[in-house]
Amino acid sequence: MCKGFESVLNGLNRKENLDIYVTGSNSKFLSTDVITEFRGRGDEVRVYPLCFSEYVSAYSGDKYDAWVDYYTYGGLPLILSRKTDE
Repeated sequence: MCKGFESVLNGLNRKENLDIYVTGSNSKFLSTDVITEFRGRGDEVRVYPLCFSEYVSAYSGDKYDAWVDYYTYGGLPLILSRKTDE
């Protein structure tokens, strides 16, 4: 929601030895806008959550507890590495 952030990113992109990562989902600035604004200077990487069968195959516990965690926290792989709800 920062007005003109594209210009800031383009300015930073001109610096050497600097990697820029822009993440998130925002309907006001769609991936097609990113492709247009940063043409030839970036890659789009889509990250999808695990499906439940993938999640449960890596879950250490029974499938019922896995289901509770899956629908509570989502299927992103990082959740599997967390030891507590925190």
